Amino acid sequence: GMVVEGFVWTNLAQGFNNVVYAVDEGTDGTIYAGGAFTQAVNGAESLQRVARWDGAAWTNLGSGFNNIVRGIRADASGTLYTVGDYNGTYGFSQNCRRVGRWDGAARPNMGAGFSTAANVFSLDTNGVPYVGGGFQTDGYGRYFGYAVKWNGTGWTNIYGSPLTNGLGFNSSVRAAITAPDGKMYFAGDFTNAITPSGTTAMARVAM
Repeated sequence: GMVVEGFVWTNLAQGFNNVVYAVDEGTDGTIYAGGAFTQAVNGAESLQRVARWDGAAWTNLGSGFNNIVRGIRADASGTLYTVGDYNGTYGFSQNCRRVGRWDGAARPNMGAGFSTAANVFSLDTNGVPYVGGGFQTDGYGRYFGYAVKWNGTGWTNIYGSPLTNGLGFNSSVRAAITAPDGKMYFAGDFTNAITPSGTTAMARVAM
């Protein structure tokens, strides 16, 4: 990992032994990274696909995960969310299918997770989580369109209605961001957005 100070790049303890897919900064300035790595280049500590920078070294966040982390995001309260290819924590101490949250001590499940990889995690201006990916169903087999919204106790489609109607998109979501004005933008492989009022052509980016 590296940071830029003015026009000079500074490394962060030589980085990791494999790909980093996502980084984010917590409200306290802590830097978090997620990816395919299992260890820092200059450290012996196990860092199973997720790590935090303490100002001097990369440290672990519990046991980590058993497969790739593709998205990472810290909310205003300090809770850290991750999404990716994993279906459990490293060593299978907990089943968390493609989405997890870290409260500083444990990883409470977020519903039953997803059937296949989740690529991106975003928060709206009210702190509501959204996830996009290559999945079409959740862990219960409910069908939706490659993007979902967390209502505090479970996942709905992005319009907040039941999951069974597949509202969302017709192919994978690979990126999402919330603008300062509250609008959410999604990008990916899709060519159509499937809305409550019908199907609308959207060539790989939508608002």
